[in-house]
Amino acid sequence: MASGERTDPASPYVRSCIRAYEEVMGKRHEPCLSEQASAWTDCNVFRRLGIPAVSSGPGAGASSKGKKGERDLQFAAGESQRMDDLELAAKIYVAAAVDICLK
Repeated sequence: MASGERTDPASPYVRSCIRAYEEVMGKRHEPCLSEQASAWTDCNVFRRLGIPAVSSGPGAGASSKGKKGERDLQFAAGESQRMDDLELAAKIYVAAAVDICLK
């Protein structure tokens, strides 16, 4: 695998993100399928510079499968984020940061 394509799953950063996901979501973490992952994210820039980077969050529509409402944030045509999912993501990021800082 070329530099910049992924952070080693055994990395303490990856492990912290997985623990944080499981703590906040209350379920076992399952990696996304390769067809669900973007081929390009900002993580690639960091990884190519030797900086470990992890893309993490609750998953699309985690808070309310298939529901759309007035609380959606619209980024571009056909692309939105539910406020509830944004709150879950923030909780995951805080839990991961605390885990990383306490290790």
